[in-house]
Amino acid sequence: MIFGLRQVEEREADGEIRRVYHEIRQVLRINGVFECFRSWAGFGSFLPELWEELRPLLETRHFEDAADALRRESARQAGVIAHLSAAQEARLGEGELFRLRATLDLHQYALPKLLLVVTLARRALLAKPEEPLPGQPALLPVPPPPGIRRGIPSTMPPLELQEEKVADRELRRLFRELRRSQELKRLPDLYRALALWPAYLRGFWRQLEPLVGQERYGSAVGSLRALCEEGASGLPLHPAFPEARMERIGQDYEAVLAATEEREREFASLLLNVALAQGEWKSESQLGESPYPAPARAVS
Repeated sequence: MIFGLRQVEEREADGEIRRVYHEIRQVLRINGVFECFRSWAGFGSFLPELWEELRPLLETRHFEDAADALRRESARQAGVIAHLSAAQEARLGEGELFRLRATLDLHQYALPKLLLVVTLARRALLAKPEEPLPGQPALLPVPPPPGIRRGIPSTMPPLELQEEKVADRELRRLFRELRRSQELKRLPDLYRALALWPAYLRGFWRQLEPLVGQERYGSAVGSLRALCEEGASGLPLHPAFPEARMERIGQDYEAVLAATEEREREFASLLLNVALAQGEWKSESQLGESPYPAPARAVS
C-alpha cells in the first residue's frame, strides 16, 4: 500500500500546502481536508501543482452536477443491496444521533467529489501532452463554464477524526480488523470519523462485512466507478499532468499514480458504504439529494 505512507495533517501544513488546503476547503465547500489531499501533500510540490490544474474545473457547475449524479447512483445501488440498522442497535442518545447523522451528511457530500477528484487526477497523470500541428492557429479564448459559489456551508460540521493509536483496546482491535480485512495501510477518514461512536462503528462493520464480498456489492462499486469515468470524460476541461512534468518536480511518477489509483478504488466503496449507512433513516430519493446544494456564483 503506497497511499498514506506520509500524510501532511492540517495542523502541520505551512507555506504553499497551507494555502492549497485553505483553497480546497473553499472551492470544494467541505469543512476539512480529506485523506487524498493530505497524502498528495507528502509528494512535495505535486499537490500545489496538481491543484492549479484541477481547481478551475472543480469550481464549475459541471463538476458539481457530476458529483450529484454519483450520489444519486450510490443511493440507488444501496437500496438494492441492503437496509442496515447499526444506529438503532447502538442505542445512541438524541444528541449523539444528531451528530452522527451530520457527520454522515458531510461524508455523503464530500465523497462523490473526492471520487471525481482522484479520477481526474489519475486521468491527468495518464494524459499525453498535446503538441500543436504545424501551421495550427492559436486557440481563441473560451468563456469560463458556469461556476458555483465558494465557501463552506454554515451548517456543515467539521471533519473530526479519531486517532488511530487510540487507548481503547476494543477499538484498537476493531481498527486492526478493518485494516486487515480490506488490506488498508491506514484507516479511511470515514471509519475514523465513525469511530467517535465506537458502538455504532462496531455494529455498522458487523452488518457491512458480509456484504462486501458479495457479487452485488462489487457490481455496485463497479457501476459507481464506471459512472465516475463517464462523468469525468464529459467535463468541459481536461487537466493534464504527464510523466515528464512529474520528473521536472523530482517526484516518483509511478508511486503517485499507484497511490492515486488505490484511493480511487477505495473512495468508490466508501461512497456506497455511506449510502448504506444513511439508508437507515433516509429514503432513496432523500439519499440522492445533496445535503448542501451549491448556489451559483454571482456574475459580475
